[in-house]
Amino acid sequence: MRLIMKHKFNILLGLLIVIVYFLTRLLFLTKLPIFTDEAIYIRWAQVALHDSSWRFISLTDGKPPMQTWIMMLFVKFIQDPLLAGRLSSVFSGFFGMAGVGFLAYGIFKNIKVALISSLLYIFYPLALLHDRLAIEDSLSAMWYVWALYFSVVLFNKANLKNSYNLGFILGGGALTKAGAFISMALLPFLFVLFDFKQNQVKFKIFRLITLGLISVVIGMMFYSILRLSPLYGTIGLKDTVFIYTLKDWMGHTLLWRFQLFTGNLQSLISWFLEYFNISYLVFLVIGLLTISYWREKTVLVIYFLAPFIFDATFGKVIFPRYILFMTVVLLPIVAFGIWRSALILSHEKTKKLAIYLSMITLVAITPTAYISFYLIVDPLKAPIPQADKSQYMLDWPAGWGIKESIQYLKTASANQHIFVGTQGTFGLMPFAFEMYFYNNPNVTTKAYWPISGNIPSDLQSMAKKMPTYVYFYEPCPNCPNTGVAPTAWPVIPVYSVSKNNGKVHATLYKVLP
Repeated sequence: MRLIMKHKFNILLGLLIVIVYFLTRLLFLTKLPIFTDEAIYIRWAQVALHDSSWRFISLTDGKPPMQTWIMMLFVKFIQDPLLAGRLSSVFSGFFGMAGVGFLAYGIFKNIKVALISSLLYIFYPLALLHDRLAIEDSLSAMWYVWALYFSVVLFNKANLKNSYNLGFILGGGALTKAGAFISMALLPFLFVLFDFKQNQVKFKIFRLITLGLISVVIGMMFYSILRLSPLYGTIGLKDTVFIYTLKDWMGHTLLWRFQLFTGNLQSLISWFLEYFNISYLVFLVIGLLTISYWREKTVLVIYFLAPFIFDATFGKVIFPRYILFMTVVLLPIVAFGIWRSALILSHEKTKKLAIYLSMITLVAITPTAYISFYLIVDPLKAPIPQADKSQYMLDWPAGWGIKESIQYLKTASANQHIFVGTQGTFGLMPFAFEMYFYNNPNVTTKAYWPISGNIPSDLQSMAKKMPTYVYFYEPCPNCPNTGVAPTAWPVIPVYSVSKNNGKVHATLYKVLP
C-alpha cells in the first residue's frame, strides 16, 4: 500500500493512458470497410476454429499462423467476424503500447519517459490505423518491441531466465512474421551496451553469447512447429513475392540495384515522414542530439535502420505498413527528447517541470492526434499517405458496400434459399461473404475467375431455380469498369457503391432467369 501511495500519480496516469488507448481503438471500430487481407485472415480463423486439421491454413498462402490462432479465440466468442478480427489487433496493439513503455523504462530508467512513450504510441497514426485492422502488422510490431526489450534486459542482467523469456518472444514473433528473424540477426549489436572495461570480461562475453544462442535456438524451435505441415515450403515462395532473393538481386545490374534502392528509399522515407509527423521528428532529433544514453539510443536507431535499409535494398513490393514495427522503437527517443526539452525549459525545477512536460507533450501529440481523430471518425478525410488511402479506402481492396450487400442478402435469404456468385476466388471475395454466410443453410456461394464476356452457364441455370446474385468489385479484362459486370451478362444491379470519384465501383447484381 505504501508503494502504491508513493507512486499513485504515475499509477493514475498509467490507468488514464490505458483508457485513452481503448477509446481510440474501440470507438467506431468497424467504420472503415473490410480490407482484402482482413477477409482472408478472418476466414482462415473461422475454418481453423471449426476444423482442427486446418490449424495451419495460413500456410496455403505462405503466412505463419500466429495471427490466425489468436484470431480464433475472438471469432469463437464474438458474433460479428469483422469485429472479432479487429479486436485481436486491438489487444495486440495494447501489448505493443505496453512494450514501448517497458522498452523506454528499460533504456532510460525514467517512468515519465516510459509513460510518454506509451502515450506517443496511442496517437501514432500508423499504429492506430493497424491496431484497428484485422491484419498481422500490430502483432508483428508487438513481438519486435518486446524482443528488443528482453534483449536489453538480457544484456543488463545475463541469466538463463531472461534468455528463456527472450527465446519465447522470438518464437512468437517467428510464428507471426519475419521481424523476429531480424531481432535474432541484430542481437550482436546489443554489445554496444556492454562494458568492456569490467572484470572477467571474456567470461561475461562468452556467457552473453551462449545465452543469446539459447534464445535463438528456442525461437527457432517454436518456428520448427511449422514443419509439421506439408505446406511449410510455401513460406519461402511467398517471401519471394515481396523480397528479392540475394541470387536474384545479384543477377541484376548495378544500375538496376541502385534504382531499386533509391526508389524504395524514397517511398519509405516519405511514408515515415508523413506518419511520424514533424512534431515527433523534432523531438526525435532533440533526443538523439542529447549526449546522455548514447549507447542505448544507438541500439534503438540500429533496430530502426537495419530493417529500413533492408526493405529499401531488397524490397520487391513494399507498403507503408511494413515500417510500423521498425518505427515504434523510435518512440522512446521521442519521449526522451520531450523530457529533455522540459528539463531545459524548467531549469530542472520540480514544480515547473511537470507543467512544461505536460505542455510539450501536448504540443507533440496534437498534430498526430488530429490525423488519428479523422482515422477514427471519418477515415476518408484523414491526411495519410496515398498508398494507404488507396488500399484501405479508395481502391478495389477496400470493401465499401459489402456490409450493405450482406444485409441485403440476409434479408433475401430469410425465408428461401439463394445462390450468390462472387468475382474472384481468393481475397475480399469470396471470403467476405463466406465469413458471414458459412453457417447459413439458405445461402450457397461460389467463386468465379476469370470473368469472361458471357455469364457462366451454371450461374444462369441457378437463376432459373432460385434467386441468384453476383458481386463485382475488382478489375477484369471483360468488365467496362472496375466493379461493373460485362455488358452481355443478363443482370440488374440491386446495390451499388462508387469509390475514388467514380473510378471504382462495387456492385451486387441479381441474375435474370
